[in-house]
Formats: sequence, structure tokens, C-alpha cells
Amino acid sequence: MTDSVKKLKTKGTPVYAVYLLIFILLLFLCYLFPYTVDDWAWGGPVGIERLNNWFADYSGRYAGNLIVLALTRSNLLKTVTMALVDTGIIVLLNELTGRNRLGFWLITTSMVLMPTQILRQVIPWTSGFANYTVSIFLTLIYIYEVRNLYTQCPDNSIKKSIPLLLLGFGGAMIVEHVTFYNAVLGAWVIFYVALKYRKVRIQHIAYFAGTAAGTLLMLSNGAYANTAKGEDFYRSVAKTGILEKAYTNFTEFIMTNGFFFCCVVVLLTTLVCAALAVSTVKKAGKLQNIICFTALAPMLAYSAISWIFCIRIYVKNYSISEKWYIAVAAATVIYVLSLFAFIAFAAVDKIAKIKLLFVFCSIFVVMLPLLIVSPINSRCLFASYVFEVYLIAELFNSIDDGFKKKMDTLSVLFIMISMCGMIILFSVYTDIHNADCERIERAREESKTSQVIEVKDLPHRKYVWGSELSHDMWKDRYKQFYGIDENVEIIGTK
Repeated sequence: MTDSVKKLKTKGTPVYAVYLLIFILLLFLCYLFPYTVDDWAWGGPVGIERLNNWFADYSGRYAGNLIVLALTRSNLLKTVTMALVDTGIIVLLNELTGRNRLGFWLITTSMVLMPTQILRQVIPWTSGFANYTVSIFLTLIYIYEVRNLYTQCPDNSIKKSIPLLLLGFGGAMIVEHVTFYNAVLGAWVIFYVALKYRKVRIQHIAYFAGTAAGTLLMLSNGAYANTAKGEDFYRSVAKTGILEKAYTNFTEFIMTNGFFFCCVVVLLTTLVCAALAVSTVKKAGKLQNIICFTALAPMLAYSAISWIFCIRIYVKNYSISEKWYIAVAAATVIYVLSLFAFIAFAAVDKIAKIKLLFVFCSIFVVMLPLLIVSPINSRCLFASYVFEVYLIAELFNSIDDGFKKKMDTLSVLFIMISMCGMIILFSVYTDIHNADCERIERAREESKTSQVIEVKDLPHRKYVWGSELSHDMWKDRYKQFYGIDENVEIIGTK
């Protein structure tokens, strides 16, 4: 490590103080998050019924189910757990990518300015958080554990075997497409160490064995047999017309929600790639420079189009019509291929390139199972979003040290952007929290004297998932969760 990088990493406020500050901020923010839709079921009698029959024919997400059962029964536990996991994701990404100051603020900016259609389903919504956020957090822990395997042969470690066995086992029973990724990750680590060092390490075998065992236990739940037979109450998987299903999911959902609507991440990826190309222009070969700078053109164009559409969607409530799906998907494919070409020909050392390709491939491996399943929601793309943020930080870490130091002055800009984003989130969720407390208190009081009560929807619908009481099932579960007389009729209003 060069002296310049050491200074860059130690300059200013100690990194652990910044981590602590972010945790404290998130602690206050997570306290404001309301319980909504499925949370009312998990935190009430329905959740206990599911537990009593060990989630038979409901879900093999045993670890995720137990987590959400706990979090919906204690707001304090929910708040602390959310803050720890959300902070942990940011910390792990920063530690994995060189702990660069500007790189850190690129990570925080990307997370704070996450598309709202993803954010509302994985950060404030307890049921979504318990599955989609916790699962990728546990995966990042293992990636952090094996972070040095590209540069040195890991020692055999029996003492790590049991924790990694449990990590693989628990992480496999949360959400299915991340379970698939964990299995591929475990196999990749074993394969890479065997190929590079001609060694097999017991702790890596333990993680893979834990993942395999957890996967088998998950799939033993009757819900998946019912899904395969087309008899599940919620899920389905394509058995015929697989290519048609994959095409539909790819064009209408994965490419749009996974990339096109992630305008902040797309822009930052493009800008960091441009900085990397400029910083290595002198040491790169002629062909490398031609390919890398040519690849930047479609990436810049895609970023511009993405921002135009996102502004129209979020500010003017514009929506993409069906005729645009194919065009957006095609543009996204060009963007992805351009990004791959850039990484493949970037003038970075071999180890840096392997790391970049690992993160790039991770984005698509974790997306792969989503091609043939229904339903899929924006929350399913949170893991791939985290890997996209990981790629930004890894690209930045690959920039030459001298150029990286010159860019460090931009940290102030991204600190301000992150702060503005946090202020917006605090403002929005304070309104939501106050409205939620008010409607709960009003519902409880009015139910004592009236058989018909009104319960208003929460404000800022783009930031909260399923707060409305429009269906009888959710009305019943709302009453059970908050101890309202079951004979009282609820009328949901906007």
C-alpha cells in the first residue's frame, strides 16, 4: 500500500467514528418505520399459527420467517436490527473495496438515493427487510471472509468451519434467489482456491455444505412441491413456455427495475468508469484505450436516457408504456455489454480485474432465477442493486492512487448529497410515523364507541409499502395486530 493511499484512508475523521455516526442516524430513522401489510400478519395470531405448524406448505424461508416473527413483536428489536444490518452493508462494501474516502461516500450516496420502488420494500418494510436485506447482508459477510483469496492462499481453519457452516445454513433459508447465489458463491470459492493454489480448505467446504443443507431443508417445504405442480396459492414457476416467461420477466421487469430505474447507480458507474479510463490512459495499450473510451459512449447515453425517464416518472407521474419495454431492454443490454467490455479491457492489474469481473458476474447470477418465476417484485432486485453499488466502489478502488487522491476533493460534494438524501428520508418518514401513530390511536379510541371506523392511508405512498386498508384480509389482520375489536368494521380512506 502506498503512502498516498494510507494518508487518503486516515485523513480526516476516523472511519469507525463515521460508521458509528451512520449507525446512530439509521437508528433514529429505522424507529420511524411503520408496520404494514404482512407485518400485521406475522406480528399477530397468523404468525403464531404459521410457527405452530412450522410453516407447512407456506414457505421454506425458515430463517427469514423466524426473523420477521421476532421483529414484528418488538419495535426496539426491529429498530436496532435494521440499523445494524443497514449499517453493516455499507461497512462491508467499504471494507471490501479499499476503504477509500470518496469510495465510501459513493456507496452511501447510492444507498441513500436508492430507487423508491426498491427502497420501500426492503428498508422500512419489516417483512421485506427480514428476507431481502438480511440475506444479502449475510452473503456479504462471507464475501468479506474470503476477500484475500485472490492474493494469498487461505490457511486451513477448523475454528472458522462451524461459524461458516452456520452462516451458509442460515443464509440459505431466507430468500430463494440469494440461496441460489450463495451456492454458486460457495462452489466458486472452492474451485478458485483449488485452481490457483491446488488446495482445498475445510472452512470453504463447511460454508458450501451449510448452504447445501439449508437449500435442501428449504426445498423440503411443501410450498415448493405445490409451486412445481402449479397448486401454490401465491408462487408459480414456468414449466412450459420457459423462454417466453424469461423474455417477459427480462424485458418488462428485470432490465427496467434492475438497471434503467436505478439512474443514480448507472450515472455513478459511468462516471467512475470514465475516471478509471482517464487515470490509466498512459499505461493502457492503444486497443485498450479505444475499446474503453468507445464503451463509455453508450454508457453515457444510457445514463442520460435513464435520468430523463426517471424524472418524468417520479416528478410528473409518467409511466413507461408497453411499446417502450423492448426498447428499454435493448438499451440496457447495450449498456451492460459496454460495461463488460470496459471492465474486460481496462488497464488494471490481474487481481483487480478478477475482482471486478467477480462483482459484475454476481449482479447477473443473483438475477438469474428471477427469469422463470412469478410473481417478482422490486424487492427481488435489492441483492443485485447492492452488487451494483459494490461494483462502483470496486471500480473506484481500481483507479490509480495519484488520480484517486486528486478526486478526493469530491468527497465534500457526495457528503452533502448523502446528507440531503438523509434529510429527505427523515422528513418523509417523520410524516409517515406521525400519521401512523395518529391513525392507530384514533382507530383504538373510535372502536370503543363505534362499530364503523375510518382508517386513513399513510402519506408519501412512494416510500411505504402496502399501508392502505382496502382488502378485508388486511383489515382483519390490522385489527388483530393492534388489538381492535374484530367486530368493528374498518373503512379504508385516502
